[in-house]
Parts: sequence; C-alpha cells; structure tokens
Amino acid sequence: MVSHMLALLVVKPGPLREALRTLMTSIPGVKVMGEVDDTSSALKMIGERRPDLVLVDADIPGEEAWRTLKQVKERWPQVRSVVLTDHGCQQQEAKAAHADAVLQKGMPPTLLVQAIETLLSK
Repeated sequence: MVSHMLALLVVKPGPLREALRTLMTSIPGVKVMGEVDDTSSALKMIGERRPDLVLVDADIPGEEAWRTLKQVKERWPQVRSVVLTDHGCQQQEAKAAHADAVLQKGMPPTLLVQAIETLLSK
C-alpha cells in the first residue's frame, strides 16, 4: 500500500469514533487527519485537506448525509468513501449516494480493514 494515506472520520463522538480511530491507526500507512461529526464540517475539511478516504457513520446528525456524500463524489471523485450502516435501508441509501464501500456496523474489524486497504490500493 502507498504510504501516507489520509483519512477523515465523520462520526459522532463516542465509543464508535474511538474504536474507528484506533483501528485506522493500526493500518500501515494510514493517518487519521481529522474527525468531525457533521456534514458541513466534513465538506469544509475535505475541500481544504483532500483526504484519500472518508469513513462515514450513517447515523451522523442531519438529513443531508446522503446529499453530502453525493457532493463529495461529484467534487472530489478520487476521495474514497466507506459508510457504516445499521440496517438495509441505510445500505441502499449509501449505495445510491455512490459510497465506494458499505459495511454493517458490528462486522469483524478485519472486514473493515480489508475494505479500506482494497479501496486505497486502487
């Protein structure tokens, strides 16, 4: 994998964010460059810092999460996105918003690591 891949976590503060930060830092060559919990902050940071990967919790506050994901893919198509969902409806919405990978919360961490490594190697 290419070194120095930057990742942005779009996850509300709490145990999930802590676990994701720990997991992301365990992936060789990946650096968490920021953490935000709303879509407007996510768009601003993506525009300024151009991360290679955006990891999004489908439960972030606000109705605009899917519209924001579409905007990211339109403005910065090189930015890869992984969405973590709770149920099938969110999975469908994430796919419709052009998420690069959609994973169910509670999956084994190795699946998330594999998905991220695959996306970043493209």
